[in-house]
Amino acid sequence: MNISIVLIAHNESEVQFFSQMNAINDQTYPASEVILIDTSLDELFRSHFQEFQLDAKKQYFHSPNSYPGRSRNIGVNESKFENIAFLDMKTIPSLCWLEEMVKTINYYDSEYVFGSTVFRATSSFERLYQYCTYGNAAHETVPGTLIKKNFFKVIGDFLPKARAAEDIEWRDRIKTTTSRINPNKPLLTYSSLPSSYGELLLKYIRNSFYGAMLDVLKNIKEAYLSLFLILVFLLIPRWNYLLSDWDQSPFFIDDITKKIYFSLLFLFIFYYFLNRFLLKKRSSNTLIILKYLSYIIVFYSVYRWNDLLGDISLSISLYIPHITKAFLGSLVFASVINRGIFVPLKNNVLPSSLFPIYWIKVGLLGCILDILKAPIYILGSFFALIKR
Repeated sequence: MNISIVLIAHNESEVQFFSQMNAINDQTYPASEVILIDTSLDELFRSHFQEFQLDAKKQYFHSPNSYPGRSRNIGVNESKFENIAFLDMKTIPSLCWLEEMVKTINYYDSEYVFGSTVFRATSSFERLYQYCTYGNAAHETVPGTLIKKNFFKVIGDFLPKARAAEDIEWRDRIKTTTSRINPNKPLLTYSSLPSSYGELLLKYIRNSFYGAMLDVLKNIKEAYLSLFLILVFLLIPRWNYLLSDWDQSPFFIDDITKKIYFSLLFLFIFYYFLNRFLLKKRSSNTLIILKYLSYIIVFYSVYRWNDLLGDISLSISLYIPHITKAFLGSLVFASVINRGIFVPLKNNVLPSSLFPIYWIKVGLLGCILDILKAPIYILGSFFALIKR
């Protein structure tokens, strides 16, 4: 089996370049071709690549500032062989990577095998981020993936103009056409996690924003449904106040706010179970928007709980002092517990690495990222609809 490796580079260091090239050159199953797509502005890797003694054919293409999807498409189109493997400069394969991928694709008689990557921290902050997200488990990735070129053409190109999440969208397309194939063990390592709060927040904001845009643009009908739901959430509760002589109008609807909000909550629950158990979909823009609106409804209901108790006897039995503080405190505590303990343990982080108190730091960082994601995602969805 002849394999063309499509390798993306973008302003990495010389150390990263030579680490990756040595890992490719030392494979127990040698590649037949390596295609380097250099997206740096000044052809940073041209001379290094041309001078490197590689036991395979070499092709170099300069595509300044092109996004990952476009860069991979260039590599596939220029490849000379019928099997394509994807890498980027920061994801280093083990020496048996290609050998194991070839064994897996032959064993299952499959058209492709997804990459399997573990994420490694090199500093205390990176370890904090690693534990609350990836942990020590292997994750399905486009880097490391081996796919037959004919099957790639059936699936279609990566989205060339997407700044983020194009890899998720492409993998989802594959999963809708055939069963998922993954290697039995992790074969690649990524060691370039964000090293500071500023870098992490910028990355998280960018990925959430452009991920939302991609969700909208790939299913515009769902996006318009999401926009309609948001408008319903914002405008319909004000319906009665928009009517002149609203209390005598035939269009007056009693308790409209409660009815609309309970309807949206029911719709979220119904839509969640429909997607999760019947349609088997990973997610959707509508479901995410419904989830965030449901969070707002629950928070607003708790915030207004005591004020809405009009009957004195009812108020005595159902009045809850400091309900908003208690609710927010419980919500934050539950989020910290989930992101600080359950998520890391699920992703193979050792309990000894979390306890007795490190899990609190991990959970707080995860909670901050969760809080940040909701408004950024909604903003990205709005922006994509306007752009559309």
